[in-house]
Amino acid sequence: MSFNSCAIPNCIFQALLDRDEQIAWNMISKLDMNEPEISQLLSLLDPKIISNDLENYLPGQKVAKIHMNSTENTILSLEGSSNLLIKINLEDGQTWFMRIRKRSAGRPYPDEVLRMNLESEVATCQALFDGGVAVPQTFIRPRDSKHHPKLIYCYQSFIPGGPWQPFDPIPAFNNPPPILYATTQLLNTL
Repeated sequence: MSFNSCAIPNCIFQALLDRDEQIAWNMISKLDMNEPEISQLLSLLDPKIISNDLENYLPGQKVAKIHMNSTENTILSLEGSSNLLIKINLEDGQTWFMRIRKRSAGRPYPDEVLRMNLESEVATCQALFDGGVAVPQTFIRPRDSKHHPKLIYCYQSFIPGGPWQPFDPIPAFNNPPPILYATTQLLNTL
């Protein structure tokens, strides 16, 4: 753990911990920070409804397994800053995720704002996917879903690989990414 990612006065304490203690401390901190929301979200999910939703979106496909175990490892591996991810395996080997919007991510917005935000993300992904861009195929929560009305979620196909590299890490000022450089070249010709 680096000092950049800790909050004073904890950084001195964290610097004194050995690697295994740091890992354990991070797990406990992450669980405490996101509970009880993760457990509450998991308790609202019904695997039969998830299977039905996805199989209706993907005719001819069958769900093989839904990974919803609420153990510490599952919570840590499927939890992001804005969403809880539920992994779904199909019988043909495809992997999909159910992305459930969290409320504890520092956004005290009303449900309708969170719903509209997710619907916008889904519409953007669908337009890019339909245009041939390598983004996840994405479906919004069905309007007639039997899940609890407070659950704000979508389904996304899995695309292997890492994040788009021009944003990770942020390039140095004198070494702009190719898109920015090309844009700068074009602007210089005007």
